[in-house]
Amino acid sequence: MRSPSEAASTGARYCSRRGYVARNPLAVLERDELPRAQAKRESRVLNRDDLQKLLDHSPAPYKTLLATAAYTGMRLMELLGLTWGDVDFEGNVIKVRAQLSRAKKGHPARRMPLKTKAASRSIEIEPYLKTRLLEHKMSSGFKGDNDYVFCTEHGTPHYYRNVAVRGLEKAAKRAGLNPEGIPSLVFHDLRKTYGSHLIRQGLDVVRVSRRMGHAKPSITLDIYAKEIEAANHADDVTEKLTAAFGGLTW
Repeated sequence: MRSPSEAASTGARYCSRRGYVARNPLAVLERDELPRAQAKRESRVLNRDDLQKLLDHSPAPYKTLLATAAYTGMRLMELLGLTWGDVDFEGNVIKVRAQLSRAKKGHPARRMPLKTKAASRSIEIEPYLKTRLLEHKMSSGFKGDNDYVFCTEHGTPHYYRNVAVRGLEKAAKRAGLNPEGIPSLVFHDLRKTYGSHLIRQGLDVVRVSRRMGHAKPSITLDIYAKEIEAANHADDVTEKLTAAFGGLTW
């Protein structure tokens, strides 16, 4: 039996081929917006101490990139496509307006439009991250508005696989965050960590959805159902029901 995601993908391709729709609707969705099958891997959410360990043990070339991922929830290719012109230090926001394409033979990586309108957003920069980014810019040899924020010594954007293996994987191993028996930390877990902590701090689903760049709030509800349920504890529901209906007589 096919999974829900496989069935949805097959149906979308069929409708696109037959001309029932102008284009395959799944083609514009990000990874975390695709129809979900039975979870094969439970996403990990880092707590404050684990996140500190990760950043403390991050290799220097990737430390600010990993910090930005954890403090903004940006997708990897959005981070790699970020230029200094997208970072507004005076307004304390990062403007997500493009993403990096994946380099192929004969086709180097380049900035390209985001997949959806909802992915275009402005994310507030926390004081800690602002300090880190300012220090990163001062130490970089590429500071122009069109220069990549996270780049190699030649000014080219980091290769996404290097970020995953030489950056995150190495940092997690050094910090002891990949013990046996639990899934190894992957880059998407940093995005999940950001979204989860937004919900735990009481942000409503609509605001979280906008910060995450989801196409619609229902996607956020689906992805963060457990966090939302935990944030709205059963005791709170009881208190609210009592306040609303406690004076009624039967």
